[in-house]
Amino acid sequence: MEADEVAAMFDHSDNDKLTRFMILLLGCAGRPSATIEISGNSIDLNAGTIDLLLEGEAQTKKYRATGQLPSFIECLFHKDNLESQSHFIANLNNMRNRFWNRARDCAGLGNLVVPYSFRHTVAKWLRAEGVDA
Repeated sequence: MEADEVAAMFDHSDNDKLTRFMILLLGCAGRPSATIEISGNSIDLNAGTIDLLLEGEAQTKKYRATGQLPSFIECLFHKDNLESQSHFIANLNNMRNRFWNRARDCAGLGNLVVPYSFRHTVAKWLRAEGVDA
């Protein structure tokens, strides 16, 4: 995706959960299935980290990393609302079917633009800045 296509997705999001999901996708470059599960429990404000591996779960071949918490995500999970976001409802299919597809269609983007497209977009941007794959 190009920057204007990402912006179009945000412009056509009519749901706070979708907007938050897209912000998290951009901020941690995680797989959509891991990103949709991010909750307040995944955030360590003191360490400035975000953990994509859920507490009590084991790592698999689809590694879920702990990364630096970008400041624009910290605004979603600041100390005053972290506790209220300790639970999540993880249903990627519901998110895609109810909100993502509608925003994508309204933005005039094709069916190939799926939540995983954000991961590829962030990876492309990082590589362009010289970040090692």
